[in-house]
Amino acid sequence: MSDMTMMSKNDRISLASKDIAPAPDEIMIKMLFRDEIMVLLKEIKTKLSGENELKCIDAVITVFETIEQLDFLNKRAVFVYIRDISGLSP
Repeated sequence: MSDMTMMSKNDRISLASKDIAPAPDEIMIKMLFRDEIMVLLKEIKTKLSGENELKCIDAVITVFETIEQLDFLNKRAVFVYIRDISGLSP
C-alpha cells in the first residue's frame, strides 16, 4: 500500500474513496467538549428568568442534544431551526 504506483487504477480509486475514521482521542475530546457545553448551557438556564430567554436556551440545548441528527450546520439554518423550536421571532 505504500507504493501507489504498483496499484491498479481501480484499486487507487477504491482506496481513495474509503473514509478514514478519526483517532479515538479526537472522538473523546469532541465528546467531552460537547458535554462541557451542555453543562454550561444548563447552568446558564438556571440563571434565566424570562419566558423568552428560557424558550431560547431550551432551543439551543435541543440543537446540541440532536446535533448528530441534523443535516445542516451553517449559521443561517441553525438560526432558523432555533427560531422554529422556540417559537420566537428573530
